[in-house]
Amino acid sequence: MAKVNYKALAILALLSVGYFVVKANEPADLSEEKISQAAPDIQKAFISIVTTAQKKSQEVKNDMQLGGVKASRDTELCNLLEDKSVVGWIGKVVQVSSNGDGKGVFGVEVAKNVAIRTANNSFSDIGDHTLIDPSSQLFADASALKPGDMVSFSGRFIVDREECLREISVTLDGSVKEPDFMFRFNEVGKI
Repeated sequence: MAKVNYKALAILALLSVGYFVVKANEPADLSEEKISQAAPDIQKAFISIVTTAQKKSQEVKNDMQLGGVKASRDTELCNLLEDKSVVGWIGKVVQVSSNGDGKGVFGVEVAKNVAIRTANNSFSDIGDHTLIDPSSQLFADASALKPGDMVSFSGRFIVDREECLREISVTLDGSVKEPDFMFRFNEVGKI
């Protein structure tokens, strides 16, 4: 029969307890994996559609095929988000800024290379009203944040005739591989 080294087991047990005590006192790790676990089901479905298109874009041989990937993604997103409003989505702040008029410019990443953001200038925002009014509570809440902060947010995607959800990248490649969806925030809070 094997001899048990109780002293070694005791030391191992103490080290294990110490590790968990240290881990318990660390701030919550809200990594991309944690975002996807804590996110509402509709956000998870949104992320799945967009990341599937990102993966497919790596396999295309030309821009026509890439356009097909984008068209399929856009149709799926349009069908998923019928009313274009979202509540309680989770993400990481990637932009806290202002335009030349002092209105808030804000962006959140919901998955790697997938952002939801306001316009960054008044011309691009004509009729959409995504820039955040400096006299609003939303401006006060958003301006207290910094890039890297984890947030819960609500609002509405901006609709585009051709794309259903307006994606504001300059190139086709960027619109599929690193999409930026235009969004009107109505609530944001640090997690």
